[in-house]
Amino acid sequence: MVFDTGLEARVNGRSLISHFLFQALPNASRPPQNGDGWQEINTYHGRKTPSLEAKGATYACYCSVTSTGWWNRKAADGGLEGGCLWGSKKGAALPTALAADGTLPTSLVRIHDRRVRTEAGGGGSPLGARAVPGSLNFGSLPVQNASTLHLEQETPTESVVKEVIRLGRGAAATEAAPQPVRKGLSLRGITSHKDLPRDFDWRKELAAMVPPGEDPLGAQIDQGNCGSCYAFAGTMMLQMRFRVQLYRKHGILYPLELSYKSVTRCSPYTEGCSGGFSFFTSRVAKEIGVPLAECDSAVSAGALDQVCDWACYKNSSNLFYARDYWHVGGFSHGSDEQSIMREIYLNGPCELGFSTTAVPEFVRLSGQSNYPETDVMTIIVNSKTLKEMYSSNPEVHRWWYATHAILSVGWGEDTATWGSVKYWIVRNSWGRGWGQNGYAKMRRGNNDGGIETDAAAVDPDMAKLPAGFLEKAKKYNEEQLAVRAGWQAQSKGKQEHHGKAGLPDYCKKRPDSPDCK
Repeated sequence: MVFDTGLEARVNGRSLISHFLFQALPNASRPPQNGDGWQEINTYHGRKTPSLEAKGATYACYCSVTSTGWWNRKAADGGLEGGCLWGSKKGAALPTALAADGTLPTSLVRIHDRRVRTEAGGGGSPLGARAVPGSLNFGSLPVQNASTLHLEQETPTESVVKEVIRLGRGAAATEAAPQPVRKGLSLRGITSHKDLPRDFDWRKELAAMVPPGEDPLGAQIDQGNCGSCYAFAGTMMLQMRFRVQLYRKHGILYPLELSYKSVTRCSPYTEGCSGGFSFFTSRVAKEIGVPLAECDSAVSAGALDQVCDWACYKNSSNLFYARDYWHVGGFSHGSDEQSIMREIYLNGPCELGFSTTAVPEFVRLSGQSNYPETDVMTIIVNSKTLKEMYSSNPEVHRWWYATHAILSVGWGEDTATWGSVKYWIVRNSWGRGWGQNGYAKMRRGNNDGGIETDAAAVDPDMAKLPAGFLEKAKKYNEEQLAVRAGWQAQSKGKQEHHGKAGLPDYCKKRPDSPDCK
């Protein structure tokens, strides 16, 4: 599962991903529009009776049928090839709009881009951009008798592969072998969460990278007037982990800066400025890479809903890739405080999703604590966040209505008049005026707003760095050795300054955004 929006499966070398199917109701009070949320669902098909009643008036949601999705696999030459798919659970009720002859109507099939091959070790052609009305439509796809994979060869120059995968209704589906939960690498004698330090902060670990007052984890801190927190957090997580691995593997301190803007514009899996999930962002990073931030620095945040022009991908040799990505704990809604701490310590900062409604200081006070005794946000109203149990397995935590994605770069404990307060050190994307230079402390160990149940992580591909990059980074590191001693002297006695408490600028620009409620 990818939160509540779709699923990913890895079967026999193929990685398949798709969202669940949403169908506009014929008698809807208004047509579907970008930015619609789950509250617009009127009817669920293919799931047990939810505890949260569907009260919307726009969509029917098919939880056992997918919309058009994508697959990819490594080709024999090491490149990447892929195509489209759709699927359903065996015995599932299919949408009423599915034709009697087993074809999927045009209205339900949209493919974003047919150029789905990248060359081995390089950028190559992009996978695709978000669909716009009338773009590259495959029409009615025959699926009824597709019990095996169907392959149509395109011209050799395009190297395009199209496949339609129909699972169920007599299809010879292949079961995927159980995959072990990914475990972090052994480091510094860490064998369990009990071996972790009481306090940890990746800013301190990499502090020598930049002059005092600058952020060693990244200069970008403001997502602007665009609901791209998911892409921002996902890309910054990859960026930070590249910095961590360059330091650990090569002893290099290099301020790599990646573009969250390109991922926001060009991901076929998310909704641009109308939201998405960092998990999908990491998939894009694995498939086609992420360009440098300098490539599209002139593009404003407000322009990220425009159709992707692939300017930062075409003929680019400066792309950085993810080797893999996963949910902390092994599955969606399977993480907890200890697994997140271990993941951060062993591999780098993590993406966390939560409901801002449950932590009013996050929005109303721009990340400042209401209490002078502590910097930790401790006014919690979890009762105001919609949530529900959807599994009888105690290892699967309940669903929370998450509205915002942030990063955790460490943790600690504070002492207040009422006792000890454990906290996460979090990095937001609402500018340096939020919190303390863009950072704040959120209560840890209580799953406030669902913050500890669905963490995501990514592994930077250190074996696929751009040609010449490592030499460039080494040279930069050596050139900075002489000035770093001076930076350390400047940093002594330097204190952090609180930002201005009050409503963040982001929420002033987007007052109706769910993360500002």
